[in-house]
Amino acid sequence: MSPSLVGRMLEIDGILELVRSGGSLVVTGPPGIGKSSLLHEAEHAARARGMGVLSAIGVQSEAHLPYAGLHQLLRPVLDRIDRLPPPQRDAIQAAFGLREAEPPDLFLVGLGTLNLLTDEATNDGLLVIAEDAQWLDHGTGEVMAFVARRLGTDPVSLLIALREGHESPLSVAGLSEMRLEGLDEVAATELLGELAPDLPASVRDRLLEESAGNALALVELPAALASDQLAGAAPLPVVLPITERLERAFASRVQELRPETRAQLLIAALNDSGDLEEVLRASAVGDRKLGDLQTLEDAAASGLVDLDPTTLRFRHPLVRSAIVQMVSDADRRSAHERLADVLVDDPDRRAWHRAASIVGTDDDVASQLEAAAARAERRGGIATAVAGLERAAELSGDVGARGRRLMHAADLAFELGRRDLVGRLLQRAELLELGELERGRMTWIQEMVAPRIPGAAELQSLVHLADRSRTLDDQDLAMDVLWLVAQRCYWSAPGGDIRAEVIKAAASLGSLDDDPRLVAIVAYAAPIERGTAVVDHVSRAVSDHHE
Repeated sequence: MSPSLVGRMLEIDGILELVRSGGSLVVTGPPGIGKSSLLHEAEHAARARGMGVLSAIGVQSEAHLPYAGLHQLLRPVLDRIDRLPPPQRDAIQAAFGLREAEPPDLFLVGLGTLNLLTDEATNDGLLVIAEDAQWLDHGTGEVMAFVARRLGTDPVSLLIALREGHESPLSVAGLSEMRLEGLDEVAATELLGELAPDLPASVRDRLLEESAGNALALVELPAALASDQLAGAAPLPVVLPITERLERAFASRVQELRPETRAQLLIAALNDSGDLEEVLRASAVGDRKLGDLQTLEDAAASGLVDLDPTTLRFRHPLVRSAIVQMVSDADRRSAHERLADVLVDDPDRRAWHRAASIVGTDDDVASQLEAAAARAERRGGIATAVAGLERAAELSGDVGARGRRLMHAADLAFELGRRDLVGRLLQRAELLELGELERGRMTWIQEMVAPRIPGAAELQSLVHLADRSRTLDDQDLAMDVLWLVAQRCYWSAPGGDIRAEVIKAAASLGSLDDDPRLVAIVAYAAPIERGTAVVDHVSRAVSDHHE
C-alpha cells in the first residue's frame, strides 16, 4: 500500500467494494489529498482479481480536443467497434474523426461506449478509471456521465477522480461521491513518521501544522527541504511549499535536473498525448541531442515521471503544472512550436500548438485553427469549436475575419446555453466594424439571449433583416430571424400586416416541402390563416413516411 494511503482504510474499503460489486463513484477533494493514490490502489486490486482495466487521464492542454479523453479510454478496444449496431459504430467513429458525418448524437456515442465496456467486462469484469477528470474534454465528460448513470448488473466499475472547484459534466451528474478530507492528526503523524522518522519535534510539528493533513504535502515536504533544515540545524522557510504552493516542491526537484532534461519535460508537459516518440521527436527539432532518451531517464530516476517503451506518464498532475509554470513564456511558446513541427499528420493538435506559439496576429494560423474548430463542430465538440474560434479571432489581423469568427463563436456559445460566454463574445465583437451579415447575426443572438416582445416596427425591421440575409446568400440567418419573428407573432398580436410580411418572406425562401423550418415559421406566424395548409402538409408527410 502506498504511504500516502495511511489513514485511508475506510476509503480503501469503499473503493474495493466498488471494484468487487460494480457501479460508479466520483472521488473528489483538493490537489494532493490522495485521490490518485486511491485510484491506483483500485487498479492494483482489479488486476489482482484478473479484471481488465481501461483508463483515461485528463490533461489541461487536451481539454479543447473533442472526445480526446474518450478515444484515450477506448483505444485498446476499438478493434471491436464493428460489433456495435451501425448507428452506434458510426457515431463513435464520427466522434473520433474516423469518418466524415454529421455531428454525432451524444446518446448514440454514450450507448456505443456503454456496449463496448460491458462487452469487455463479460469474462472477469472491468474497471474504468478517469483520473484528473476536471481536464477531460466536455464530450468525454458527458459520455462518462451517461455511462455511469446506466451501470446496472454488468460487472463494470467506474472510478472518477475530480478536483474540487472545477465544473464538469461529471460533477453535476448526480453520481455517488466520496469526498476526501485531510488526514487527522494521528494518521498525519504516522505518515510523516514513516517517511522521515528522525525529525526533531519542532520540525515535525511545523510540517504537521503546515500540511493541514494533505497527504501529498506530507510526502513531498521532506524531499523539498534541505538536509540541515530537516535536521533542525537551519531554520525552515517562513512559507512552506504546501497545498497551492506545493507545485514549488516539484519545481525545486525539476531545477536539479540537467537543462536538456528540463527542456524535454516541458515538451512532455505541454503535449496532449503520452506518446514518448512524439516527445523525443519534438525535442530533437533543431537540436538533436535533446532527442536522447537518456535525458528523460534522468527524470524517471528522480521520481517525476514513469517511462515504458512507448509512453511517458507524470507521477502526479502537479508535476506537470509545476514544470509549465516555472518556465518563461518564451520557453513555453518554443515548446509548443516544436510540437507543432512534428504533428504534421494531426492538423487539429498541430493548429492548437501553433496557436499557442504565436504572439500577436497570424492570419495563416488563424485559418488553420478555424478549420480545426469546424472539424470539432462537425464531431459535436461545440465547446471546443467556440474556444478555437475565439482564439482564431485573437490571431486574426484582418478585422473582417476577426468579427466573423467572433460571431460564429457567439452563435455556438448560444447553442451551448452559455449566456455568460455569449455576452463576452458579443461585447468584443461590438468594438469592431462588422459586416452586414455579422451585424445581422449579432442582432438575432441579442434577441434570442434576452427574449422580449418587440413592437410592430421592430418586427418589420427584423423581417427586412431576414430578406436582406437571403439576398446576401445567408439562408440560415434568414431562417433564424424569420423563426424569431414568427415566435414573437405567436406570443403577441402584431396585426395582419406583419403576419403577411412574414409569410411573404418565408415564401421567398422556398416552399413547405423544401425545409421543415418553413413549416414551423408559417404555423407560428399565421396559425389561423395558414393552419389548414400546415395540417395538410404535415399529414401528407406522415403518410409518405409510413408508405
